[in-house]
Amino acid sequence: MQAIHEDELFAPVDIQLQESLVEQIAAALPEEKRTMIIELADNHARHIWLQQEGAYHLGLAVGRRLRSGPPEGDPTGSGVLRNHR
Repeated sequence: MQAIHEDELFAPVDIQLQESLVEQIAAALPEEKRTMIIELADNHARHIWLQQEGAYHLGLAVGRRLRSGPPEGDPTGSGVLRNHR
């Protein structure tokens, strides 16, 4: 993990560069292996899309919860119910 610097980890993604690299790799591979790298790139793109969808819906749920106020019976008013023994 130390090899990845924070600025590299949070740098913007260059989609065109990724597509260009996949095309270059695919061109260098034999015909029967080209579909494998294309499928890998497509699968990765679908994975990222699903993560973004999940983050969006989680953000919506948290935002609605925060807007509605603390849950009933919350003695602290913090919005977090705790087990009181």
